[in-house]
Amino acid sequence: MCLCVCLCLSALRRIGGLSRMYTNISNAVKTMILSDDLSDVEYIETYIFGKTKEVQFKSSWGIYVGYTDLGMEKAAYWNNISVVEIARADLGVCKEIIFERNYTAMSKKVEPTVKLRSLKHFVSTYSAMLICSAYNFYPKHINITWLRDGQRVTGGVTYTEEMADGDWYYQSHAYLEYDPKPWENISCLVEHASFKQPRTYQWDPSLPGFQKTRIAVGAAGLLLGTVTATAGLIFYLRHRRGESGGGECRTGLFK
Repeated sequence: MCLCVCLCLSALRRIGGLSRMYTNISNAVKTMILSDDLSDVEYIETYIFGKTKEVQFKSSWGIYVGYTDLGMEKAAYWNNISVVEIARADLGVCKEIIFERNYTAMSKKVEPTVKLRSLKHFVSTYSAMLICSAYNFYPKHINITWLRDGQRVTGGVTYTEEMADGDWYYQSHAYLEYDPKPWENISCLVEHASFKQPRTYQWDPSLPGFQKTRIAVGAAGLLLGTVTATAGLIFYLRHRRGESGGGECRTGLFK
């Protein structure tokens, strides 16, 4: 369902005249588009006195309806004169305006802007969370799939419904909760009518901090072990040479 505002000149002129007849009355004209092909359109006029809704016309009703004593008096009067006929006719006027101004926008295909990022603050049994976001696309339907080393991921995945931005465009988000592994390939596959073929967006960050720490500690331990082993070997060879009376070491390491 879409919602837009259709400011029909004839309706505004009529409302302006009626507002002058009844001072301190504000008004609004809008059209609700209930289908993408404009087959279901609701034309609405609303009159407000202060903060109280006095009278309203809806094309689905075909008449004015009052909500207060004064509003019911006005509605009865307008329903018995040509005002209500003009209001009914404005539905057709608004349909034409909507079609002319918005049909091109509604029929075209707009590619989504896709962004991948990591969420730092979340509650989960997993150690990391990624979000793949698609923004400003049209039409509404879109498929977002998480891939891990080229295989579709099903566990730890959640999606949002396509959400309207209010300007004919939509956005959608897919979340992936997971435990990172070194050298793995995480990507987001997006399918949309504006694409000739699905597009893959790679997640290529630096390793998370905890993995960097593990690698650093592991490397330091390996280096320390190598130094210790080398020192032990040197001590052993020197000690052995001393026992043999200073003879030449056959290993060729020391002379």
